[in-house]
Amino acid sequence: QGGKLQFSPKGVMSSAQMLTDQTREQIETGLQSKVFDKYGAREFSGIAYQCDSSEDHHILDESYIVEVIKEGRPAKPGELGEVVITDLNNFSVPLIRYRIGDLAVAADNSIPCACGRGLSRIGKIEGRTQALIHCANGRWIPGTFFAHFFKEYDYLVQFFQIVQLQQGEFTIKCVKGTQWSASGWEVLISDLREYVGDTQIQTEYVEEIPLLKTGKRTPVVSEVKLDFQKLS
Repeated sequence: QGGKLQFSPKGVMSSAQMLTDQTREQIETGLQSKVFDKYGAREFSGIAYQCDSSEDHHILDESYIVEVIKEGRPAKPGELGEVVITDLNNFSVPLIRYRIGDLAVAADNSIPCACGRGLSRIGKIEGRTQALIHCANGRWIPGTFFAHFFKEYDYLVQFFQIVQLQQGEFTIKCVKGTQWSASGWEVLISDLREYVGDTQIQTEYVEEIPLLKTGKRTPVVSEVKLDFQKLS
């Protein structure tokens, strides 16, 4: 009645595309329930599930060996690294230390989780290695940064997409929001430069950002070939 839900589930599980903090908050507020991430992939199905006692994800150790690697070594707790997975169940097409293309924060597995589960853990899933944007100041910015940045300007921008064809420059495709203005856009670009420096930024105003075949709208498209393990 009145457009309000008359039920509240015990929990909500999210999968596929990673939620922004804003979307997670909206779901939890609307359903009066906590959201738990499921980390999975088409190659493996469910890999790890977020715990109810921390922000970490418990790995299905019986099925997978999951490593977080940085510069060819195991990432230290709190460091961002590349996810590498060995499948213990697939005997038809063995996947050993498979570089799935995701980035995650390494957890401190020397400290037991408060929930009492003995499964090993990984921290926050930060996105795809292919969704890294190179800036002229030498910084590599993950695609998730832009999702958080643009949410502060949802009155200016309805949809956006960052497109990078070569290092040191990118284009912002923008579907204008209901309160878009030239002066507001200048402020947005100025704020963005605090992070990307003197990176060359082009703006392209479009009517829509097409959905992919998966039904997702990707915030970052990069054709820059890189190897995360070789980044400093």
